Amino acid sequence: MKLSILRQKAEPFCSRLFNGLCLLLFAFLFCSSLTSSWLNHEVDDEFVYYQKDSLFGNLLLLILTLAGLTLLAHLLQKLVCRPRMNLLALGASALAIGISLYWVQSSGTYPRADQEFIWEQAQLFNAGDFSGLQPGGYVAIYQQQLGIITVLRILDWIAPFFHTQGWYLFQLFSALTTGVLVYAGFRIVALLTHDQRTAGLLYLLLALVCAPMYLYTSFVYGESSSTAFSMLAAWMFLEYRKTPRVSCLIGLYFSTALALLLRTNTIIVFIAFAIVVVIQLLRKATRHQAVIGLALLLAMLTPTALTQTLYGDKIPEESKTMPAILFIAMGTNDDVPNAGWYNSYSYLLYQDCDYDPQSAYPEARGYLVSFWARCREDPAYAVDFYNRKISSQWNAPMYQCIFMNSRVEGPQTALVQDLYQGEGNRRLTDFMNFYQSLIYGGVLVFTIFALKRRVSLEQDLLLIAVFGGFLFSVLWEAKARYVFPYFLLMIPCAAVGISALITGFRRRFIRTA
Repeated sequence: MKLSILRQKAEPFCSRLFNGLCLLLFAFLFCSSLTSSWLNHEVDDEFVYYQKDSLFGNLLLLILTLAGLTLLAHLLQKLVCRPRMNLLALGASALAIGISLYWVQSSGTYPRADQEFIWEQAQLFNAGDFSGLQPGGYVAIYQQQLGIITVLRILDWIAPFFHTQGWYLFQLFSALTTGVLVYAGFRIVALLTHDQRTAGLLYLLLALVCAPMYLYTSFVYGESSSTAFSMLAAWMFLEYRKTPRVSCLIGLYFSTALALLLRTNTIIVFIAFAIVVVIQLLRKATRHQAVIGLALLLAMLTPTALTQTLYGDKIPEESKTMPAILFIAMGTNDDVPNAGWYNSYSYLLYQDCDYDPQSAYPEARGYLVSFWARCREDPAYAVDFYNRKISSQWNAPMYQCIFMNSRVEGPQTALVQDLYQGEGNRRLTDFMNFYQSLIYGGVLVFTIFALKRRVSLEQDLLLIAVFGGFLFSVLWEAKARYVFPYFLLMIPCAAVGISALITGFRRRFIRTA
């Protein structure tokens, strides 16, 4: 009897606990974004630097924006009837694709750093050269790159038919996935709000004006496309929970597998899915819950099985991937302008240890022990360090989208040039600085309403993924770029939160009148 009661109360307890934690997190992020920001100063400098913002100015702009959004939502509700909302969402998705394709065509960017390394390895693999898998080779050290290298190999094979390069096809592929991202996010908002038009309209508006979403499409890495497939997987997951259909399971399987193939760290998102499934299974085990859990598990295992099948016999036994503890240790360095950011520590240590995980592990562990000893002796330093580490990632409104595309080898349009270094860059940065505050504020309101209404855990699906990403960013090597996928996952929640706020204001105004 007691066990049955505990099982029934597990989900409500977890939901309230989680929303309480998110309320604290987003209260901190929202307040921080109103008073400061971390920005790139030069196109070719990856580090971000602290800038104080006007609290009064941001609050005033927020009030005016909320008033404007209220009027706009009221007007659009009159112009767009409920049956046309889906058509509007498809149109918005097409517009997002169009803008993304324009950016890819006009930015003139070429892969740099890790982008270039994985592209070169894809070409070498296709030529039968797997030396990168030998001990000390790039792919041997970073075996998590095998998934995206496999995708690039496919694009390299078909590129000659289009008289272009495989990396350019990847940019076009990323541009096309922005449509998937926008539309899937819209459908998630519809599921969370029972097709409320205000929330849907706000989501489409917020999604379409998120500039880094477009700028990251020319980045030959998995940030953009993997996030799109993660959003699609979330839609399929929630849709199946509402109306179990085989098509939803198939969509969930392929979108999850693709997201993980493109970017291994997307596993954080799908761990969030698994948490929801497990907790709800504890409450009431049903066939549909078991089926969706199985589909999710198979999808999560597929990329590893695929890369093992393709490359297992080509990886020498002595070739070992870099241990995770080296990335964690590097995330505690304070040697570069931003706390915990990349400083080559992990690679140099692994190189010094002859790429032997057993030798590197105790060295990295000793580094971490020294760091934690310092934190215990000086708690003020620990607070300052993690404040700088968190803020430089989560309060950097451009998310390094210009720097990550700073290798320009093709012609650029005047508009794109202005966005890189002209007045357009300053205006875009100012806009994204405010936009980030608006999104954080919207998510904060979402968590408040979730606590008040005691929503089910599955309605927090995206936020659980975001919270997992936050914990990972505190632990791991840092970069603002790593946070960007989670920022995109926040937009549906922010739209729901702002919609709830607007609806509440409107009802109070009507009662007062």
